Amino acid sequence: MAPAPLKHRLKLAVREVWARLLWHTPLWRLADRLAPPRLVILAGHAIGGGAEASSPAGLAAEMVISRAALGQLVNELKRRHTFHTVSGGLAVLEGTASPARRGGVALSFDDGYRDNAELLPELVASWGVPATVYLESAPLEAPGERRVNWYHRLTWLEERLGSGEVARCLAGSGDAPAVAAHFADGHGAAPGELKRVLKYDEEPANVESAIEQLFQGEGGDGQALARELYMDWDGARALSAAGVELGGHTVTHPVMSQLTPEDCAREASECRGRIQAEVPGDEVRSFAYPFGRCWDWTAQAAQAVARAGFANAVTTHAGANLAGSESLALKRWALSSETQLHLIAAEACGGFELLRKLGLDLSE
Repeated sequence: MAPAPLKHRLKLAVREVWARLLWHTPLWRLADRLAPPRLVILAGHAIGGGAEASSPAGLAAEMVISRAALGQLVNELKRRHTFHTVSGGLAVLEGTASPARRGGVALSFDDGYRDNAELLPELVASWGVPATVYLESAPLEAPGERRVNWYHRLTWLEERLGSGEVARCLAGSGDAPAVAAHFADGHGAAPGELKRVLKYDEEPANVESAIEQLFQGEGGDGQALARELYMDWDGARALSAAGVELGGHTVTHPVMSQLTPEDCAREASECRGRIQAEVPGDEVRSFAYPFGRCWDWTAQAAQAVARAGFANAVTTHAGANLAGSESLALKRWALSSETQLHLIAAEACGGFELLRKLGLDLSE
């Protein structure tokens, strides 16, 4: 792999020095006073039950943060900042709720994994912080009706066969012409390469049919995988009862930029409708775009989200959200067991925002 360009390495070095200076000295207090009020949203997926992050079959290791690492991060940040739900934090920024400290933090989790329902009620109670969980609706349905998105079936296959063999099988299936064209020369799949082709080059219907055929051929059981990975509606109701905000994350976790306007509308509105039907009284005001990068959703997707009744939507681009930030394109910092506390703390105290005003963005 080629070394990073000099400019990029210098930017990383400056970011590291600035973040550590803010974390280890009282300078963070000055940054907190000088920077505008802000909300930093943290984006996780699954929580490992012990000190180490371990992932079940079908869930990539980078999607899991250990309970110990998450607890350390929350406990350190709450010494300096106020925690909110996503919608609650935005209300504070916009002046419709009681103000607290200038730097707010929101803890969020995507997809609706089983560990969220099993662990979060106890954890948020013990830490004294709220949280937001974004739910895919299809995997939560009644036994026999649950559906796991193609990405988890792909991960399950790659764990058993390896990425190269999965690419070869899909290319030879006749159901994935873009995969066949991309891997026509027989070269192996680099990490993440097959996923990229399936997300952006293959037709969504082809992705679903090709992966499902291979998944079943290898003995995969979609219902069992759903039970292993995801909570059910009882778990969602338990989260809501514990004060966790529930948000929408589509029905089937598609790449919304690859959908028609009609399918975008269906994914957003049906997801919100199912959550409201199964968890009466929950407003379901917040939405998370699947995958969340700017190329994974479009203006038409944002319009569909708004028409479905969502008041705000989050991405997976790092940064701080300020009063007046685009409510349907909110920024979030990704969480994993590799997350570095001092970098998030620098964002939360406004240190990176001060540098943005000077034209230097160190968040990504």
